[in-house]
Amino acid sequence: MHLDFVIRLALDGKEVDPRLAALLDALRSHGSLAAAARSLGCSYRFAWDCLRKAQHEYGHALVHLERGRGARLTEVAQQLTDAQSRARMATQRILAGVARESEARIGNVASPHLAQLALAASHDLGLIELKDYCATTTPAVALDVRFCGSLDALSELSRGRCDVAGFHVSSESSRNESALHRILSPRLHRLIVFCDRSQGLIVAPGNPKKIRRMSDLTRRGVRFVNRQAGSGTRMLLDRLLTQSDTPHSRIRGYETEEFTHVAVAATIASRHADAGFGIEAAAARYGLEFIPITRETYYLATRASLLDRLAARALLEHLRSRAWHKRLDRLPGYRAQSCGKLVNVETAFPRSLSTREPDA
Repeated sequence: MHLDFVIRLALDGKEVDPRLAALLDALRSHGSLAAAARSLGCSYRFAWDCLRKAQHEYGHALVHLERGRGARLTEVAQQLTDAQSRARMATQRILAGVARESEARIGNVASPHLAQLALAASHDLGLIELKDYCATTTPAVALDVRFCGSLDALSELSRGRCDVAGFHVSSESSRNESALHRILSPRLHRLIVFCDRSQGLIVAPGNPKKIRRMSDLTRRGVRFVNRQAGSGTRMLLDRLLTQSDTPHSRIRGYETEEFTHVAVAATIASRHADAGFGIEAAAARYGLEFIPITRETYYLATRASLLDRLAARALLEHLRSRAWHKRLDRLPGYRAQSCGKLVNVETAFPRSLSTREPDA
């Protein structure tokens, strides 16, 4: 057992996110937001979003960003980074000694076992909420969530590389679910309904470009930001474009890709695009407008044998709880009515009646 004490900064009584503190340090060293993001291994969008949220939360500008002149810390940000550096140097030796003493005292005390489940899943804000809820609610369950495409997640499940696979299926899918049937076995797998959520067009506040339908994306002056090729949301968008006779070749920015719903919303919020396609909750997070287009069901697939494990039973207990349903329903565009319901593969996707396909 190894014990560490971590110094936390607080500004006006509000704790400063350690990632923000690291970003400010990197900005002071590199003088560029792009270079700072690269040094931390995060995207430019994430770094920009981190600064935007901090300014809104603390009411202080932390960085001066000027086109062609890089980035420099404001006086408030400089004082923050200096204070953290001085505090770390002044307390490092003392805290290290306390940590060693404490390790000796608690080393023989057994830690409570935390049930764990590995999830490979299509990107979803509800799952992020679920991870926090399961970790802080008794019985605690640690969800190791890795986001990828729906079919990739199901493939990981079939290969035994994860315990649970998250995927979503829209009512707009038009091709046969042969790929889904090849991966999921009615005998080996079970489905858990996670939620029903809304997908649609995400636009800037006030919808200045007056975007209401797919064909509006081709209008002159409209800049679009897309999800990555191969994602289910991208495939859903392409089907909607085909159904509305809207050629993607006429959409400015169709080739501009982001890998999550939140990244699409952040791009629009930063005024680098006028519209995107994604879930309503991502639009709401940035105060953007949302034009609903379709609803879809998000499933959690697992092996039937896993349902006998303590971790799976605890997960189902959480998914069916009233407290969790209330929390999930608070996410814009989400419905938790059937959350936690167990469904057989053949019941959810009858081969003879199959008209939908999994999305990513």
